[in-house]
Amino acid sequence: MFIIQLSVIVFACYVVGKLMEQIGQAQVIGHIAAGVLLGPTFFPGIMSLFSFQTSLFSQESLTTIDKLANLGMILLMFDIGLSHFHGNNHGRRKQTIAALKIAVLGMLLPFIGGVLAGNSVHAELAPQTDRLLFNIFMGTALAVSALPVIVRIIEDLKMLHLAIIPPVITAAILTDVTGWGILALDSVFAAVEGKSDSLWSYLSVVTVTLVLYWLVTCKVVVPLLIRYAHKPEMRFPAIIFWILISAWGADYLHLHSGFGALLAGSMLARIPGLAKQWHASMNGFMHYLLLPVLFVSAGLKTHFDFSMATQDIAWIIGFTLLAFITKFSGALLGARISGYSLREASMIGALMNTRGLMELVVLSIGLELNLISQRVYSIMVIVALVVTATTPPILRWLNKESSSAVVNKTLENIKG
Repeated sequence: MFIIQLSVIVFACYVVGKLMEQIGQAQVIGHIAAGVLLGPTFFPGIMSLFSFQTSLFSQESLTTIDKLANLGMILLMFDIGLSHFHGNNHGRRKQTIAALKIAVLGMLLPFIGGVLAGNSVHAELAPQTDRLLFNIFMGTALAVSALPVIVRIIEDLKMLHLAIIPPVITAAILTDVTGWGILALDSVFAAVEGKSDSLWSYLSVVTVTLVLYWLVTCKVVVPLLIRYAHKPEMRFPAIIFWILISAWGADYLHLHSGFGALLAGSMLARIPGLAKQWHASMNGFMHYLLLPVLFVSAGLKTHFDFSMATQDIAWIIGFTLLAFITKFSGALLGARISGYSLREASMIGALMNTRGLMELVVLSIGLELNLISQRVYSIMVIVALVVTATTPPILRWLNKESSSAVVNKTLENIKG
């Protein structure tokens, strides 16, 4: 069953991803959409049209898929830490300050909006969840961006040469790290159930553990990996072992495995040449198998109940508008006060509005920790898809307008 599931997932991701590319979207949107199509909302109905009954993706059969998706998330978070914490601040102090403003305002507005919205809908959408935890979680879900998807969209649209890209990448890194930090705190509060004595004891244990982890990584793991730089047959098993141990340790401390993998990646990033070796060895396996499974796994958990369609559509529209407006306006404001033009600031706002992967990971963790219900999860997955899907067309339009303005100005200068 697992092999058939995997085959269908890879095939569906390829087909739907290519279809999305044809209409100007990123492949990752197609991967998530493929998961929704294979999920309980649509797949049984599609199969019944051909008089074929199947339980291929029944919830009871997804245990192995979920485990593989979790492995994909762990390796992806390690990859993000390894790729974007190696000291490349993309240059100048001005860009770093601009990135900080974009990240802070781009998170603050949607976080406040998410907290207020969560507070207003708590009684109806999440009565079984602690109000404070739910509010913080909803704020985090609306505040995050998705760095890997941002990078993929920039590459697909051939925008790497634009001056706005370095601060956007840095702002996305800051946003991702902050989002993981807030989510980790949310997990801690959920674990201790709000008891102050337990909370302080817990935080003390976590602090001591993180300090010890830092010492072992810096004083033992990093020197060993540097020593075996030219022996990949020894180096890579050691790296994978440390990633998995880091992920397990974080999960044991209720910080979630992805946080541990991100921490491992950020600390091993100082090793010269490791990021290049890692990408050369792992990129194909990750991007063509593990990541499609991760994206599809998120979609497979999405169940849209058509008996409540009108009400849920209203929630989807409301959260989509809130997510788009607060994130876009926050990042745009941060870019404007940093000196960027309105068009450049709008492009930055559109890029930072890319939720895709990161929000799906956040939502999956929230569902796993019982911070949100299945209904909220399904609503927010659709919101993440819709908001992320707005990024490529907005960027194409703004970039086209920018190019036209440059051409017109050049013609005017020639005529003059």
